Amino acid sequence: MSPLNRNEAQKDRLVELLDRIEKCPNRAAGGLVFGSMTAPRGIILTDHGRICWASAVGIPGRLRRFVHGDDTSLADSLERAKEVLRRYSVGDEALGQILVEHCSEAVQVLSELDIEPTWFDRSGTYDPKFTLAPPDVFAGLSRIENADLAATAERALERFKSEASGVAVVRRAVARNRAIIAAVDGRGIGVARLEQLAQWGESALVAANSLCSTRVAAYESKRYGATCVWASGNIICIAWAPDGRVLAPVLANPRAL
Repeated sequence: MSPLNRNEAQKDRLVELLDRIEKCPNRAAGGLVFGSMTAPRGIILTDHGRICWASAVGIPGRLRRFVHGDDTSLADSLERAKEVLRRYSVGDEALGQILVEHCSEAVQVLSELDIEPTWFDRSGTYDPKFTLAPPDVFAGLSRIENADLAATAERALERFKSEASGVAVVRRAVARNRAIIAAVDGRGIGVARLEQLAQWGESALVAANSLCSTRVAAYESKRYGATCVWASGNIICIAWAPDGRVLAPVLANPRAL
């Protein structure tokens, strides 16, 4: 099924699994195994609430396809594997995207299994630059569906990355169900609240447009902070910050974002 048409039940299961990862025991290094340790259906390795690796039975794996291809000789595979290691060591952006896509696909499949995962501890830690935040995986599959929209959304949210949390969704005219294509969590509110933020943003913009034609709406209170939603083409962006001044540029000139 296309990520942009994923139903609400599937999305809820994904949010539940990612929320569980964010709250792993002591946020330590370890993992979740689906099935028995000797013959697992899948596994997710984590470190301090971040995803290091995920795999599920039945998924060929984007990294494997990238290295081996469909009709690749052993010699060619070895050369391509060396290229992967070389590119990975310098943090190549393209390979990083492959890792996001691979792990997002695996986590989505595992979230739909009717299996209660079991936590296990692992010694040592992982290099943070080679791990993924749950919000990255949350938006990962939908990002694949339309790279251009996702790139635009990520640029819009990037400026708030350290001071706010936000998501970008595809308008319902494009996606049958709500599809989050970008997410930042500078305030550490977690995937479950990011999903709630997306729900609020869509409803708020619809309500605002029932009163007047607008591309931006905002709400602020001393107790709950500030939330702002703005539309750009087929994208709706929603951001939250404890300090409303962080989101002031959106209200001043939403078109500039």
